[in-house]
Amino acid sequence: MYSAEEFTSVVDLFKALASKKRLEILRILFDSPKCVHEICDLVEISQPLASQHLRVLKQAKIIAVESRGRENIYSVADDHVRHLVIDAIEHVNE
Repeated sequence: MYSAEEFTSVVDLFKALASKKRLEILRILFDSPKCVHEICDLVEISQPLASQHLRVLKQAKIIAVESRGRENIYSVADDHVRHLVIDAIEHVNE
């Protein structure tokens, strides 16, 4: 049986994924890790908006961040995230 806290965590996860731009960010991160300026260019958003979306994804433990000098490199935290998004896409296409 699952606890109320676990359900709350799942709700928070789905809230973090409930944004088209955040899903677009994840889609490009599925290919390879990226720095924020690459994300901005590929998703066509401003740096402050990208940073806001990245913060939400990081807080939900959906992405990981690695510092390389003055840049932060963002990547998908684990394969569970990839499967969750792909399963959701497959579900809506049924």
